[in-house]
Amino acid sequence: MVGITDFDTGLKGETFEFVLDASLPTVLLVPGGYANGLQAKSINSSLMIFSNLKLDEAKNDDYRFEKDLFYNW
Repeated sequence: MVGITDFDTGLKGETFEFVLDASLPTVLLVPGGYANGLQAKSINSSLMIFSNLKLDEAKNDDYRFEKDLFYNW
């Protein structure tokens, strides 16, 4: 999760890394103003995502950045 200070240029703030594990179910809240990405570490992983926006509203809140811009995967 990366704090974004300018969504037009991708200027970033602080970066946070979380490792989630099925043996300890967890909710991770990504607040507004942050970009996020994920990488599955095991086969057949699943992830549930919830949003506070309706699908039509979410279209206007979709920003794409190069995968290596903020994090070295």
